[in-house]
Amino acid sequence: MLRMLGHLRRAIWAAFGHSVFSMAKAAAYSAMLSLFPALVVITTLFAVMPSGDNIRGVLRGALQRVLPPDTMLLVQNYFISYHTRSIRIVWGCVFVSLFAAMGVLMTLMDGFRRAYRLPRGVWGFWQERAAAALLVPATMLPMAAATAFLTFGHFIETWMVQNSDHVLQFYVILFWRLIRWTIALAASVMSLALIYHFGIPRH
Repeated sequence: MLRMLGHLRRAIWAAFGHSVFSMAKAAAYSAMLSLFPALVVITTLFAVMPSGDNIRGVLRGALQRVLPPDTMLLVQNYFISYHTRSIRIVWGCVFVSLFAAMGVLMTLMDGFRRAYRLPRGVWGFWQERAAAALLVPATMLPMAAATAFLTFGHFIETWMVQNSDHVLQFYVILFWRLIRWTIALAASVMSLALIYHFGIPRH
């Protein structure tokens, strides 16, 4: 136990030495920067769908549960005053969102590089960005699954409770919450494992 506590203490001090809070702020900023262009693309796609109004209502309610109130006002304006946007704006938002997602991945890649104490410049400028660009679609699917289960899990749980027998409701809720958090955790670990394996210049 003392040996494990010693490892934990050294890990905490090493995290501070590697500027963990600064890197977390940089990753969060890039993630927020990629969110709103992605919302423009999503709302535009929903606008041309036959059942777009119902889907927009579910998405708006889910975002209201996870976003700060001030941020939710901006999102609300997207959904209330939406209109079919031009193709140039949509492609521009896709580019900005992907560019910001690359920023998140490059921050995490730099964190793994610091943890391994690898020197800077092992990968060139374009090689590092090419690796981040390739990791964007590879990590987007598991992270989208984790986000979807955490964001929309409450609505799925409500539907399951309403359509299940009264005696089995407790077991349905327990089973669903275990599945929900297990999938979200596994998807997050999978994304970090991909960055850990392919995102650092190591032998």
